[in-house]
Amino acid sequence: MIVPDVNLFLHAYNSGSRVHARAKTWLEAGMNGDRPVGLAWAVLLSFVRITTHSSVLSRPLDAKDACGIVRTCLDRPQGGILHSGERHAALAIEHQAELHSTDADFSRFTGLKWRNPLGK
Repeated sequence: MIVPDVNLFLHAYNSGSRVHARAKTWLEAGMNGDRPVGLAWAVLLSFVRITTHSSVLSRPLDAKDACGIVRTCLDRPQGGILHSGERHAALAIEHQAELHSTDADFSRFTGLKWRNPLGK
């Protein structure tokens, strides 16, 4: 299972991002691929909040469009909401999943399978 971080969604839908094309390709491949994609509510809600904010993006999304993107991901057979279990651990660790993020700070967490799918 893949668990994407919000930064990958932001890069995929922000045409001004220097890694926009790679992130968009990664997201489309993931949502159409064979591996399940675990979606955390925190990631989805952050995506909506950030992409609709005019002080963050020069061309923010309309709330309806941002929510539509989330709905599309959830409607895919690969996409599903990750819920925390009894241990309330980090979702990727708890679900024995691989976190995909462009944020290298995740490398500090013991037991977390992490990689940057847009890396060099």
